[in-house]
Amino acid sequence: MDERGRCFVITFGRSGSSLLCAMLGDAGADFGLPVPDSWDPRHGVMELPAIKQAAHHMRRAFDIDGGRRFVLSPQVEAKFRRGRARRYLRQALGAARYVKIGDLDLLVQMGFSLGYSPRVIVNLRRLEDSLSSTLVGRKHLGPDHLAADYARICRQGLALIQTFGGCVVDYEDMLTGAEGVWIDAVAAVTGLEATALRSAARRRVNAPTRPPAIGIALYDECQALYAALTALRGRVFEPSAPVKRARPESYPG
Repeated sequence: MDERGRCFVITFGRSGSSLLCAMLGDAGADFGLPVPDSWDPRHGVMELPAIKQAAHHMRRAFDIDGGRRFVLSPQVEAKFRRGRARRYLRQALGAARYVKIGDLDLLVQMGFSLGYSPRVIVNLRRLEDSLSSTLVGRKHLGPDHLAADYARICRQGLALIQTFGGCVVDYEDMLTGAEGVWIDAVAAVTGLEATALRSAARRRVNAPTRPPAIGIALYDECQALYAALTALRGRVFEPSAPVKRARPESYPG
């Protein structure tokens, strides 16, 4: 990535995104935060406070635009929330070259409008395999609401990697460690050394013993989107022609 390049790690959560970002940090990725010594699957890490605030305000604006949860007039509050999101996003992208948080799919275009050149990593896991832990962690959201969020993140993530360039990293693939096809794709998208990523994977990946999958696809759209995205594992998307035309200094030639 060039000087204005920024990597957005888009995730629904409970998909190994903290492990992924710790490995990226080991390989030299700048998240604006110290890289943790160990990965605790119970907690999210590598999330800059400013990017948390940016995502929070942009999600509020998104909900307001959808006719949900506004306090003032919807137009006034949504505009206010987008302004706050832009302020915090500018702060985050000025402090770090890599960002990760839930609802980050809502901020990639804003990052581009701020003069940066986004690259996108979509990190995901089959919804049904992460739903139980997600329901425990997000007590105010039910399964249907979470499934709608998952589908939105997958749809938008797919559109964003095809527009701004990027790749897909699946949770199951990451657990294969240094042999995973994700490593070369991530190296190509970010410019990080594949050898450094493999070294980080060998050190950090200790695949847990997991119960067998229940095999019940509860939400057809989520299952179809997961299948479509995981079919792209190992593939590297280049920025689209419209992006290159809009930002020729970042994509010479």
